[in-house]
Amino acid sequence: MPIDLPPTYEHPVLGTLTWNEGELAYMGELSFEGRPLSIEIVVDEGAWDEPMSLAFLIDQGATAVSMIRQTWSGLYEVIGSSLLREYDETWRADGAALTGPALMAHLKPLSVTIYADGRSSVFFADNGIDEGGLFAGHYVLTALTREGRVEDVSLAG
Repeated sequence: MPIDLPPTYEHPVLGTLTWNEGELAYMGELSFEGRPLSIEIVVDEGAWDEPMSLAFLIDQGATAVSMIRQTWSGLYEVIGSSLLREYDETWRADGAALTGPALMAHLKPLSVTIYADGRSSVFFADNGIDEGGLFAGHYVLTALTREGRVEDVSLAG
């Protein structure tokens, strides 16, 4: 561990977080729209150069989760508009073109990663409706600023 960190951390919003040495992060699970969603709060060793307590870092994670919850539907809209053209021009075979809502119906939220500087990422996976997946098994990665604005939407994996 970068510093002497407890093996678990209880937070009123995030629940029980468990230290994962391999990931250098606290891991937990939340519910978004009735679905389980993994959460990871990365304890960036470089962030410890500044005076920052573990409580501050975890509270910053809770703030990021709150912002993501508030902008959840907008997040789906940005992903749909960002990837729709790419899907239709690159990944779609001979089937009909998708609309933004239809594309998003194929994706399910998988995890949220929160970094020490307050930025976050939300990963989405294909929910298995479409045989073979929309993007050939790639995940959709949405990068968010500290303020919860979408910075980038890309494919990963």
